[in-house]
Amino acid sequence: MQTISEDKLIKQLRKDFEKTINALAHKKTVLREYLTQLDDSKKVVCDESQNSALTEQAELYTREILLEVERLDPRFKCTFLQSGSFYDEVKVGQPDEYDYMAKLDLLSIPGTAKAVPTKLGFARLILEDYETIDLWEEFLCDEIDEDSKEVFKNVLTVSEVQSEFRSLVMKAIKIVEMPKKWQRDPCPEQHGPCTMLKFLVDDFLPEGRLYISIDLAPCITYPNYKDVDFPFNKNLKKESPFALLLSKIVRKERDVLLVPFINDGLKEVSRRIYHSSYREHLRVSFSLVEKDIFAHFAYNSIEKRVLRLLKILRDIHLRDDGKWPGWKTPPPDHPPSTVIEVDKAIRISPSKEPEWFWDYKNGRVSYEENELPIEKNDKSRDLLQTYIFKSLLFYMKLFSTNKKAWDRKHGSLLECLTECLVALFNIFSIPNATIPNFFFDGYTGQNPEHLDERKKILVGLLNTVTHLEKQTF
Repeated sequence: MQTISEDKLIKQLRKDFEKTINALAHKKTVLREYLTQLDDSKKVVCDESQNSALTEQAELYTREILLEVERLDPRFKCTFLQSGSFYDEVKVGQPDEYDYMAKLDLLSIPGTAKAVPTKLGFARLILEDYETIDLWEEFLCDEIDEDSKEVFKNVLTVSEVQSEFRSLVMKAIKIVEMPKKWQRDPCPEQHGPCTMLKFLVDDFLPEGRLYISIDLAPCITYPNYKDVDFPFNKNLKKESPFALLLSKIVRKERDVLLVPFINDGLKEVSRRIYHSSYREHLRVSFSLVEKDIFAHFAYNSIEKRVLRLLKILRDIHLRDDGKWPGWKTPPPDHPPSTVIEVDKAIRISPSKEPEWFWDYKNGRVSYEENELPIEKNDKSRDLLQTYIFKSLLFYMKLFSTNKKAWDRKHGSLLECLTECLVALFNIFSIPNATIPNFFFDGYTGQNPEHLDERKKILVGLLNTVTHLEKQTF
């Protein structure tokens, strides 16, 4: 049997994809009804009584945890901020994930610190106020810039702040009363910048308990962000309703935030034994700006329906049940990445965890009432992350030539969705390409450099449009 070359395989996928996309244009009426019903069946209705009650419990519980964190260590006094898909009204499936941000007030006071950019979308935080330096002395270090070799003093040690925040949250959840019918895992996980709390909620689903997570990210206001000319600012001058909306939001001076981001590849500690290496910097976050953007769109607007449908279809056709195809150390000219590639002969030492974490895992500490180890059953991963869909949506709103399709009153849900799917296919069929971060107009994450990864994405996109083409409704 003759082996098909990789290039030929992608060409065949493109041919089949384009043929199927053309077929969708002849089923507009059927697919309009199908897509609307699909979205209505999967979207999480925020103000539905049961969902609203659960959200109120999650918010109140998290606020009380943060108040207890402040009592344990006043340096970690926080402002509670809502974030994520639920509050953007684009959550699908179950109300099983709540994203909150805990803005560290003492480090967010103007004049306290300055941010020095490291790479696109990242910065180190340098404390400048003497009283603040004394207060946070144990969390400061000196750091040498990789490129300029400049030595920076009083740099906030992000890894230590993040670890201490997580430990304080762990202590707080032992003190704060948990909502009724909730059970918790007493060992918060580190999930990117977030401390992730895991729970089981009884009597929420007809078939049993609902797994939920609360992701709590410590963050700091980007110092002097008003003086920073972020790359997306150039788009504010374009003549489009979306550019006008962005201009209004920016003029409101919504905070730009910094969140922890410390995993930066691998470092050899002894022969062929590696552990994660760290750079003490933070990632720039526009989550509050995104929240304002989505607040402008109605619950069943084309924009929110398109984003929800991309997530719904991804959950069907763009999931990977296998192992991660490869983790690669970021090239020198790329921003750091959370993914690492290693040879099978290389051993990776386990990530550093607080002592209390291993006390639980190794059985030295017993679980209390309503505590248990909780693991989510679904171990598969998304081939395309939600932040990619968000950036794509914003780019389409700004640059799409099909203005009629995106019209708020007379637009076409099918045309907008297929335009997004076509853009995704075209981009990921190009080696080393990915959707640039909208706010930085550039690459700030890990692109699928491995051909196997790109093929999985392209096959998933073909399966998505094939699924749509087969609908008869």
